[in-house]
Amino acid sequence: MNGSQAIDRAVPSEMSQQLKALGFDPGIPVYEIAGVSFPLGLVKSALFDSTYLNPTLLPLRSEREADAETPIGRGVNIVVEMVQAVYLPLEPHVGSGVFGCHEAPEWYVRGFLYMNPVGPGAPVCVHLYLTVDGGTDREKIEIAMVQFVHEPSKSDPGAELVYA
Repeated sequence: MNGSQAIDRAVPSEMSQQLKALGFDPGIPVYEIAGVSFPLGLVKSALFDSTYLNPTLLPLRSEREADAETPIGRGVNIVVEMVQAVYLPLEPHVGSGVFGCHEAPEWYVRGFLYMNPVGPGAPVCVHLYLTVDGGTDREKIEIAMVQFVHEPSKSDPGAELVYA
C-alpha cells in the first residue's frame, strides 16, 4: 500500500475524533455501510422491548464485494446495550456567529454480536454510528459506521481511525 492509499482509507479527521470520543478504538478498522436494512424504529425496539431470553436484534450486512468473505459480508446480528443521541453543531450562516444543532440527531449504538460468527469466546463489542436522513424520513438510516472489538487494541489514542 502506498502513502496515498493509506490516506484515502483514513476516516476524515473530524469524524474520527467524534467516533473516538464515543468509544471507537483507533487501532481497529471501521466498516462504512450504506443502505442499512433496518429502520431507526428497530433500534428503539432493540433498546426498549428486548428481554434477556428474547432480544430484538439489529441485522447488519455489508454488500461490498471486498467484505464478501468476512462475517459482516455474510451478515451479523447485534444485541443493543446502549443508545445515545448525537446532536451535531450547526452554523446556519457561516461567519454569523449564530450556532445551533441539526434538527434530527445521529445515533451511537453500543452492543455485542449475537452468536459470535468468528467462533466461541469472549463477547465481541460492536460500536455503531448511524446517520439518518435529515429530511422527512427520520426513520431511514443512510450510513452505518461499524467497528467490531474482539479485544481493545493498544494503539495510540491520538491515532486516526481507518476504514476496513
